[in-house]
Amino acid sequence: MLEYRLFISIDLSADVKESLGQVQAGLKTAQKIKWVAPNNFHLTVQFLGNTPANKVDHILHALQKAASNVKPFQLTLAKLGCFPNKKRPTVLWVGIKGDTDTCKILFQDVAESMKQFGFSPDKRGFKPHLTIARTSKSAKLKDYQHIQLLLKNSHVGHVADIFVTEICLMRSVLKTTGPVYTTLGTCPL
Repeated sequence: MLEYRLFISIDLSADVKESLGQVQAGLKTAQKIKWVAPNNFHLTVQFLGNTPANKVDHILHALQKAASNVKPFQLTLAKLGCFPNKKRPTVLWVGIKGDTDTCKILFQDVAESMKQFGFSPDKRGFKPHLTIARTSKSAKLKDYQHIQLLLKNSHVGHVADIFVTEICLMRSVLKTTGPVYTTLGTCPL
């Protein structure tokens, strides 16, 4: 059975991706970091993983219903942070501010609509962020210390504004050069 690796996202304009790329450029002295390619920046709504290809149309139909319950809204990308903590960061991110209440409703509606296909909501809860990098599994203490210093000394404030008008169902194909994303469908808010 043919399967696709899927996720649901909010896509970003070329200008926003360029602004995020400039944030990355200011952190490039960090070692043992896998940087997200600027053309792959997106705000993940829900990761679905390997999914039978014959479910794509049904998933899109459910997403259209979920998206139609939410009005377009605005978010602001600002400040740097990391998960799970500053001592051993594994994910570097840019934070999300603005109409996060509406964003949370969208995330919850999407998660609810995906349950019928066997997809569970993220157990970590709603923590809006945009991943810009991940630390390598081979990172050592000195690498983490350098990242901590970069985060502490970064003066990243406002990065960009996003006007969210749709969500996308995306296919991810993992390659040695990094993931390649293809939009399978969009659902207007």
